[in-house]
Amino acid sequence: MVCWSGWLGDSDPGEGWFESVPGQWLPSSRAAWDQVCRVADQQRLILRPHARHLLSDGPGCLNWLRGNEGRRLLLDPVAMLEPGMLPDAEDHVSRLLMTVGPLAWGLVVSDVGVRETPQRGRWCVPVPAGSGSIDMNRFLELIGKFVPETCVLVGQNELAAALLEPLA
Repeated sequence: MVCWSGWLGDSDPGEGWFESVPGQWLPSSRAAWDQVCRVADQQRLILRPHARHLLSDGPGCLNWLRGNEGRRLLLDPVAMLEPGMLPDAEDHVSRLLMTVGPLAWGLVVSDVGVRETPQRGRWCVPVPAGSGSIDMNRFLELIGKFVPETCVLVGQNELAAALLEPLA
């Protein structure tokens, strides 16, 4: 079973919105993270990180995966982006695929869009491949270079499935 990696603060997962809580990686959040790890290990859950979660970046994913041999991760590079990162999105996605991709159980292949409301501000959301700001050809090139063939690839629309077919 795949589940989000846990967060502090308010959320609306159906809208792809999680409150940005500064310092989720600080020692004060350690008890919450330890609880996520305990449950994930006991239930053999596959964690899916997010930029606004307790597991939010490449180094954190690597540390978590190396903490227990049976741990599995559904890498979702788009979910690990914030709006301010979009000008350098290719660099961020490339580093995630290079460092975490070789160890990932699965990989979500989607594009990125931005939502905004007066109450919540701006946040990134996954959108169907080819309808956002990611260069999908470059994304697929990076997948072919860094992600093992045993990795489960998850596409969110027909275009993603067509793009992934040569990698199958």
